[in-house]
Amino acid sequence: MTTVMPIIYTPRGKALEYSDLAANLYTGCSHACRYCYCPAIVTREALLILERHGLRVQVLTKGGKRTIGDFDILARNDWKFGSTIIFLNEKLREEWEPGAASIVERIEAVREAHRRGIFTWISVEPVVDASEALLVMRELREVVDFWKVGKLNHDKQREAAIDWRQFLWDTEAVLAGKNYMIKQDLEKFRADAESGSLLCGHPQCS
Repeated sequence: MTTVMPIIYTPRGKALEYSDLAANLYTGCSHACRYCYCPAIVTREALLILERHGLRVQVLTKGGKRTIGDFDILARNDWKFGSTIIFLNEKLREEWEPGAASIVERIEAVREAHRRGIFTWISVEPVVDASEALLVMRELREVVDFWKVGKLNHDKQREAAIDWRQFLWDTEAVLAGKNYMIKQDLEKFRADAESGSLLCGHPQCS
């Protein structure tokens, strides 16, 4: 028996940390990311449907400059634009995200969204190279309104090679004074965590 996933659904597990609702519009994705298990792409047509129904939307994409054409919709609705950027090194991008837009394109899209007054956010997840992830934060610190940072999962060998507690401390140092959320899978590496709750630099989370 085939199970059909609804287009708009409530995420489960770690995905629920991103949003209360999600839209899974396509089966398959040309980005072919090595770490991804459930890809989705949002098109202009979908955004227009969401606009007609008065929904609040935040976009997360690796689409690069091609997403700029939809910024008029985001701007007039005060919606949020997000991009997944986990490294600056283009060779790593080609290895891990062979079909996705280049890092240069994604950065250009984020900067353009910021220039137009669109709320920008970056997903630094999964972290496959801690040093590269920190470079992303330093590079885009002043043009990103909100950061979501999470570790790599489902790759035990690579996970074991990263000092996640040190990465957590370094992340907080780089993003000091900015709005951010440390996802639960990374937050658990805090030595003095009392309850396993999220650490968030966003005023709404305090």
